[in-house]
Amino acid sequence: MTFLLGHGHIGLVTLGAVFLVVTGGEALYADLGHFGRKPIQTAWFAWCCRRCCSNYFGQGAKVLADPGAIEKPVLSTCPRRRCCCHGGARDRGKR
Repeated sequence: MTFLLGHGHIGLVTLGAVFLVVTGGEALYADLGHFGRKPIQTAWFAWCCRRCCSNYFGQGAKVLADPGAIEKPVLSTCPRRRCCCHGGARDRGKR
């Protein structure tokens, strides 16, 4: 509780991240009960692992090509016209 009170906004964001990790772990554990270990492993290695690696390599390539992108590598790889974080979704009707 002292971390949350002492760090203000960052403490709240950290608490939210911990909550998401715990609920994601609980959901994975529930999926293991429904589907079993083999389908979860197959889905991870066939689908998720490839997409995560591709995303991380793309962010790394962007930072190597444009060192200014180190500030926000995730947003710098997102196309401005599609990313709601850049205002792209809000500005679509104005063009």
